[in-house]
Amino acid sequence: MVEQDQKEQSLKRKLLWVFIFILVAAASVWAVISRSEDFTLVKFAGYIAGSSPFYMTAAFVSVAAYVFFEGCALLHLLSCFGYKQSLRSGIVYSSADIYVSSITPSASGGQPAAAYFMYRSGVPVAVSTVILFLNISVYAVSILSFTLFGLIVRPHIFMGFDNFYKLLMLIGFLAQSALVAFFIIVMKFERLVEWTCSLIISVLSKIRIIKNRKAVEDKVEKSIEQYRTCATMLGRKKGIMPKLLLFNFLQRASIIAVPMFTYLATHDAGISEAFDVWLTQAYVVLGANSIPIPGAVGVTDALMLNGFRNITDNLTEFELLGRGVSFYCCVLICGIIMLTSYICVKRRMNKPIPNTPEEI
Repeated sequence: MVEQDQKEQSLKRKLLWVFIFILVAAASVWAVISRSEDFTLVKFAGYIAGSSPFYMTAAFVSVAAYVFFEGCALLHLLSCFGYKQSLRSGIVYSSADIYVSSITPSASGGQPAAAYFMYRSGVPVAVSTVILFLNISVYAVSILSFTLFGLIVRPHIFMGFDNFYKLLMLIGFLAQSALVAFFIIVMKFERLVEWTCSLIISVLSKIRIIKNRKAVEDKVEKSIEQYRTCATMLGRKKGIMPKLLLFNFLQRASIIAVPMFTYLATHDAGISEAFDVWLTQAYVVLGANSIPIPGAVGVTDALMLNGFRNITDNLTEFELLGRGVSFYCCVLICGIIMLTSYICVKRRMNKPIPNTPEEI
């Protein structure tokens, strides 16, 4: 009975997040449309109809590459732990991670969903937790690398944003840097982390914020053990990081390239201008990590409108098309893959197990 109630509560929370996501997304699209006095659906349809089929195809291929390369990264980490999985499984894991992360307030919100499918494929929860933690840490490295690269080769793009949006990017930069720093500290200074956690738990217990000290200590110890396993794995397999970094770089570069391809599809632009669009979108992604809103809906739209206002005359149409393909189409595709896989898993679980020869 208790387990059934927990399942119902979990389902209600998931449905609530889906509802909130749809509501916020609709409000965001309406806000983008409302800012333009001459926007019409007919004009937007003509904008899409006049686009280049080649570059629009490239945009959708980039969305597929985004899902594909995360799947490759997760499969690479799983193989390092000794769990060989199919490419199909990797796509399911990445789709679950991307979809749930997009409709929940945290970039790591999709990790439990990906861990669920890994568990159903025979991967222990402890292993999947370490793998997903490592993957999201390297994700932060790729985002920081792109924006630092942009500051070096095209500093004027960053300066072109208004001060408020520069502040969002700074917050995003600090948040991603903190994630990388935490990862390094946990990996390299385990005893310091244990001592710090013990001190914090002790203080919170004395002021009665923590009531069940033993339960919290056990949970922290379990987490540290997972990080210890990750550190051991990295120590034994020296070649794990280069390939993981490569997959993450390709994944982020792919999704950032989607607005660039939609721009090329709707503008007569050269390579240099397309590169500026790509770097501008990289800053948009950084700033989107500053506020914990499902899918960074609204924040990303505002950043795109501000960043691309001097690049295109059809700002509203460009933003809706680029955002529509890079985010909403991606979420829809990943949601379909995850739901289909979930139904298949449930059917396998409910399927009666045939008698073995020994049982007959």
